Amino acid sequence: MLTPEDFEPSPDGTGVWLGSLAKKLFLGELERRFREPLLYPPQSRRLALSQIVLEQARWLGRCLVSGNLEYEAMELR
Repeated sequence: MLTPEDFEPSPDGTGVWLGSLAKKLFLGELERRFREPLLYPPQSRRLALSQIVLEQARWLGRCLVSGNLEYEAMELR
């Protein structure tokens, strides 16, 4: 869990940034989540979240190119 000490002021002083260690923790967790397999209903199989994002982008692209607007976004909970 992050604490106030994990944050630092931005160089221009107008915002707040994650500190170095907090960035590493956050990116490590994000990578772990993207490797996690989830059920992808359009293909009725489990795929890594990173693969699901790619499949969704391909599907959206096919819909836009063909003019078929029956794209259905996958909702994550």
